Amino acid sequence: MKTKRAEHTKSHPSKPKGGRFQKRHLARRCTLQMLYSYSVTGGSPEAISSWFWQMKEYEDDPEFKEDAVFDLPTKAFATQLLDIAIHHQTEIDQWIERSAEHWDLPRIALVDKVILRMALAEMIYLRKNIPVKVTINEAIELAKEFSTENSSRFVNGILDRVRRELNA
Repeated sequence: MKTKRAEHTKSHPSKPKGGRFQKRHLARRCTLQMLYSYSVTGGSPEAISSWFWQMKEYEDDPEFKEDAVFDLPTKAFATQLLDIAIHHQTEIDQWIERSAEHWDLPRIALVDKVILRMALAEMIYLRKNIPVKVTINEAIELAKEFSTENSSRFVNGILDRVRRELNA
């Protein structure tokens, strides 16, 4: 999955390289790619995760090599988020459909759907550990990096509607 990282941003300059925030961002990028692969292939989450981490060991992608901190906590967070998004996909998709005004789920671009599923998994199931605002900002950044020009606003709109409903 090619990114627009060079166009958008080289990394989060305000966050320390290799720090917890940078590692979480990297983990979310990895989860996005694994979840996208799952959506396309329908393979088992375990097989996709195993294959993905093996490929990362041998990858010669400078985007990942420059700040690739694939330590155990980073891998664990990425894999946990993948598992939650897959195992709760039906419920998460219902949240998306309720919050996406005038949009049926099949009309939403796959990469946007994957970003939304991942962010909603984090917002709904990990909200005690991660502030919802952080999750939404990360999803917006991923949409800018991996999707179209307008995707970040679309993703933000849906996630903000869910946030308001969760806080009601």
